[in-house]
Amino acid sequence: MAVLLAFSLLLSGCGPMQIFDPVDMEQARYLESIMTAIQEKDVDSLSALFSKNAKENATDLEERLQALVSILSGNVISYQDDGGQGRTIHIGDRSVEYSCHDIKIHTEKQNYDLVFDFCSSFPRPIKDHKGINLIALWRVNDRAAQEIVGKEYMVLQGAGVYIGDLEPGPIDVEQARYLDSIMTAIQEKDVDGLYALFSKNAKENATALEERLQTLVSILSDNVVSYQSMGGLGFTKKIGDQSVEYRHDEIEVYTETQSFVLDFDFCSNVPESVKDYQGINVIAIRKKGDSDALTVVSRNYLGLQGAGIYIGDLEPGPIDVEQARYLESIMTAIQEKDVDGLSVLFSKHAKKKATDLEERLQALVSILSDSIVSYQSMGGLGYTIKIRDQSVEYKHDEIEVHTEKQDYVLTFDFCSSFPEPVKDYQGINVIAIRKKGDGAAFSVLKDKYLVLRGSGIYIGDLDEK
Repeated sequence: MAVLLAFSLLLSGCGPMQIFDPVDMEQARYLESIMTAIQEKDVDSLSALFSKNAKENATDLEERLQALVSILSGNVISYQDDGGQGRTIHIGDRSVEYSCHDIKIHTEKQNYDLVFDFCSSFPRPIKDHKGINLIALWRVNDRAAQEIVGKEYMVLQGAGVYIGDLEPGPIDVEQARYLDSIMTAIQEKDVDGLYALFSKNAKENATALEERLQTLVSILSDNVVSYQSMGGLGFTKKIGDQSVEYRHDEIEVYTETQSFVLDFDFCSNVPESVKDYQGINVIAIRKKGDSDALTVVSRNYLGLQGAGIYIGDLEPGPIDVEQARYLESIMTAIQEKDVDGLSVLFSKHAKKKATDLEERLQALVSILSDSIVSYQSMGGLGYTIKIRDQSVEYKHDEIEVHTEKQDYVLTFDFCSSFPEPVKDYQGINVIAIRKKGDGAAFSVLKDKYLVLRGSGIYIGDLDEK
């Protein structure tokens, strides 16, 4: 979760959490109560969620809650639980569970982050801290607001309601206009419309711009199922001795068979002396999870290093096809409660090294088999590793699994394209499941399992208890 990961304080000292533990259930209850009260314009119910300590120490709590409700009620199209982080903190000499949570809120004109934190499991001497301490709202990617909340409010440093500067500035409006214009032109196969969006500088310096725009349109025009902006970064950049506003945005584009990331950047508020830079500088498309293509875009295009169109290697390679096959096989076996079907996917090496593989596969199936509402691949990373002087293809994939009560991240890794001397490594090495946003479990997974450090099944951090 991008917002909460920015607060490194939340990633250290996280206590182990079991699936559906009391803090998770309380977190879900607060989330539902907050969003219901906002949508029903119920300021009193929002106020009732706050701890006694927060009510006593917050500034203008009722007025700010009213402002929060006024901003969002009637405007929310959808919202999404983006996970949270929990840790044990001390209040005086007492230990309490502290949890911070993030909600992505989508309205017709703007996307927001709504963050709330609360304390749970309270000893009687400090029961005044039980309840919500903070609700904060800011525009997605508003780093200034994130820093203020992180430094002045989180972990009980402040209390009440924080509302960032929510009005989109001129560059935000321009970003939205470019996004709409790009996707409309692609879907309407309007190469001329795309070409017109580029700056004069980009047109003069790009290689084969119109031909590459035609290729971009050909790739996407008939295949787009949906797309969404993932936000962007904006800053002031020097061109010569002139300051201009520079912005980079990412769009996730979903087709029937593939997920892409489309990057674009542009300059705005350009002084007359450098007006040739006004407009889009680059549009780049890459497969989601293609770290090599991201490196090329970052090093060779963004920040006005290059101009025009960059099209990564969009065709799925053999390892991508194998990844999709494993994903389908894993999820089908889980939903059909087929433990044997899961076991057969593992490499011979993993079966030898894993602890209680069959029992843990049964536990994995029991957790998920009757509860899955939907799932989607979030992409993965692939690279070449050495096993006893032999080069093999290693791939790691993440799947978001949504159930009726909980969101999980299911991770699996596997090795492919095997030389005969190390063929025992062919297949899945680990399947791991953790609650979405559980940073402690991810750290265990990364340090003890991925890249063949361990094998078998990892379920949350239950092994660490």
